[in-house]
Amino acid sequence: MSRVREARLHIVRPSALVEGLVNGGAVSGYEAALTARAVTDVHRVYMRTATIFVAPHDPGLERRSARVVQPRERHPIAAEPSSPTAPASSQLRPRGGD
Repeated sequence: MSRVREARLHIVRPSALVEGLVNGGAVSGYEAALTARAVTDVHRVYMRTATIFVAPHDPGLERRSARVVQPRERHPIAAEPSSPTAPASSQLRPRGGD
């Protein structure tokens, strides 16, 4: 298992305005280029680039999120006190297959 040794995010926003859509309305904004790069402790490099449209906030066009934020559940291991007889390695487990 390797671990991330270095991570960078590079954001480039050109000065030229472009037209884009926000909730079906045409607005002026920018095409920003995002590049994420990570290097592991075994020197493997992972890189991903994406371009997104970014516009200034306009409350007349943007709608409030309808998401309902649920409180985070405590991990079952963290919720229980550690047993003095159990080995330390059995107390910590990766979440979600990490």
